[in-house]
Amino acid sequence: MKNNGKWIYLNGKYNCALPNRLDRKKYVQEHDKIVFKMLFFFILLMVRVCISSAMSPQGNCVVANEIMTCEHTFPTKMQLNVTTVVIKDYRGQNIVNTTFTDISWSKVSSLDITVNEETYFGLDENNFIKLKMNLIFLGIHAPRLSSINRHSFRELLHLQTLDLSHSVLMNQNELIASILGSELRLTALNLNYISSSKPLLMDQNFMQMIAKTKTERLRLSGSNLILKGPLDVANLTFEISYLNISNISVAVTNLKHSNEVKSMAIFLENLKDLDMSYIKSRFLELNYNFLQNNHEVHKCDTSTYFGMITKAQNAFLNGVWQTKIYGNNSVIDLSACIINVKSLHLKRNNMLYLNVTIKWPQENDLKTIDLSENGMEYLNPDFFIGLTSLDFIDLSGNKLGFMERLKEFSSLLANFRDLRHCNMSHNKITFIPKLMFTNNAKIVELDLSSNDLTSVTFDLEQFTDIRLLWLKNNRFKFLNERDFTKLDFLMQLRNNVINIDITGNPLECSCKSTKFLKWISSKLQPCTNHFYQCQIEGQTHSIDETVIEEAKYLCVRTAIIIILTCITVAIIVAILSLAVFLYFRVKRNKRKQAMNTFLRGLGEGILSQKYLCFLSFSSNEDGNLITELGGSIDENLKRLTGIAERSLVCKGDFDFRPGYPVVNEIFRMVNRSYVMVCLVSKEFCASKWCDLELRYAYENNKPIILIFKEKVQGNEMTTLLHNIFITKIRAKLIIEEEEYRLIPGYDILSESIFELALNGFVHNDRTTSNTLLDGETSNTLLDGESSNTFLDGET
Repeated sequence: MKNNGKWIYLNGKYNCALPNRLDRKKYVQEHDKIVFKMLFFFILLMVRVCISSAMSPQGNCVVANEIMTCEHTFPTKMQLNVTTVVIKDYRGQNIVNTTFTDISWSKVSSLDITVNEETYFGLDENNFIKLKMNLIFLGIHAPRLSSINRHSFRELLHLQTLDLSHSVLMNQNELIASILGSELRLTALNLNYISSSKPLLMDQNFMQMIAKTKTERLRLSGSNLILKGPLDVANLTFEISYLNISNISVAVTNLKHSNEVKSMAIFLENLKDLDMSYIKSRFLELNYNFLQNNHEVHKCDTSTYFGMITKAQNAFLNGVWQTKIYGNNSVIDLSACIINVKSLHLKRNNMLYLNVTIKWPQENDLKTIDLSENGMEYLNPDFFIGLTSLDFIDLSGNKLGFMERLKEFSSLLANFRDLRHCNMSHNKITFIPKLMFTNNAKIVELDLSSNDLTSVTFDLEQFTDIRLLWLKNNRFKFLNERDFTKLDFLMQLRNNVINIDITGNPLECSCKSTKFLKWISSKLQPCTNHFYQCQIEGQTHSIDETVIEEAKYLCVRTAIIIILTCITVAIIVAILSLAVFLYFRVKRNKRKQAMNTFLRGLGEGILSQKYLCFLSFSSNEDGNLITELGGSIDENLKRLTGIAERSLVCKGDFDFRPGYPVVNEIFRMVNRSYVMVCLVSKEFCASKWCDLELRYAYENNKPIILIFKEKVQGNEMTTLLHNIFITKIRAKLIIEEEEYRLIPGYDILSESIFELALNGFVHNDRTTSNTLLDGETSNTLLDGESSNTFLDGET
């Protein structure tokens, strides 16, 4: 039917478009039904695909970089690029022979299976025969590996590595039978940690298995080994180049020591790499006394275990010796040995003190030595005699800071002219000698991190090839211009192709560190890509131009503070100086005024005390001596005071009034005198009248000066006299050319009498007369010597 030329799909066939409204409505309904059906079938298809993926074995697998990792089960098919399959926590009791039937498995070269530790697992016949074309690596880690079929590994002609580590219940005889029943030629056999419940026997069958498979790399770590005889290995050929027997225990049964060593020598004749770390074996027990004051020569016979070790190129003997080693004054001569060792690792062996000389063979190729983490406090440089070709040395994790001030420390690396890698981190080193690395110009990497260094004290300009210098985690607050100039020189020498790392140091942003901070910001950070922070007034900031400007401001602020402080101190000092000057000036004027008043009153006789001193002496003394002594003192006092009209010295008995009681006269004359001077002799000490005069003067606080005429012992003195002797000023008379001479002299004695008298006058007799006007105590000798010594120098 003709219409406007439009056709529609209606009732399952195309029809001409109907112009009426009813047909148009049916058309829309049919179209909606078709769209709904198409959407429904698409959703149903997607759900089916998702359910199929979840239900399939590949649903628990992840593929990345040609490696498929699966949980619990094996995948049925492989993606095209998968060559390695890892099964984690496999829970099946065996491997079904149809597991690897899909052709995609034929490309798998590596299969590693870890079985759930609670699952008993067994290997059946021809388990892996479908993988024989490409399988190179096979790992089975089954803690409960209960059985191994004798044909489990049949036809795996290309298998190179068999890893059965951690299969602790594995039957050794079944394993040996299965391997001997196959045509395996193994590069590596891993039997680590397979004998926790029962020992691993290194018997004749085990030796035949190793020989037949031509195993090159054998791992037996973490096992309990028993070397069981009899062994007949003379006709067997072994290709063992790598042996790992770390962390094992060893016992020997049914085998003589000579046969044991001989068999092992054949077994290890091609050995290149040996790892015996943390081994506990009877053949490593040592008599440590040979390191104490001993000289021992070794020939390194290959018929000994030591000789076998020296055949290896790489020897790992870490953690072998648990006893602390102190070697002192010992020499070990290895010069006659043939040593193939290129790399020697002696880490964590408790070698605390090694004052040991080792003479290595003149021809040796030792390149690497590791003495790290021994807690070593001393290492003799002669430990390395002959190791001129050493390339790498690791001394980290020791305590070599204890020997940093010894001359041996500066020459510790002097023999290593070819040294390229040196690690001395974690040694508590605070100082490195200037010439320590002079002979190590070829160093490429130098690690001094995690020490206690505060400056770069050692030379660096000889390091023409260095690429890495680690100084991180030390105690640098900042480097002075001399130190960071050394680092800058290295960067210029190496055209900035060098990694200098000083991160982790407590850098400070201060006035002193501005140049150092600028060097870090402009040169070190851009070249090394390390970002540095510093402390400024307790706050941490990234080092940039802003922080540098703040540090410069600290310089100005510090200068201002210093200037203000100096000005303040100067003002305070000036004020105090002026105050002191005025104080002493007033004091001096008062003293001068008091002295004028005193002299005027004394001269006019208007003072209560008429005499400057009272001379006390025994009546048994020579009258001429008293006259001379009193006259000399009087003359000097008159000269000092300018009073010549009368006597200023009361001479005791000579000036008493006749007819008056002696006691009254004593009291009267002592009261009229400012100072008492006693001429002490043995007669004086025995006189009661002298004691009375002395006691009365003492009780009335009169200054007392003792003049000793002769030697008087302490037990000859009265108690009061002895106390005064200890505390008061003294003088003495000596005889020279039959004449008495006063020490320290009449002028000094007279000056002291005058000062004491003036002092008593100024204080109006209210203070003790033992104190001078200038504040000094009167218990100093007239000649300035201590009053605790006798005049004659004897006690």
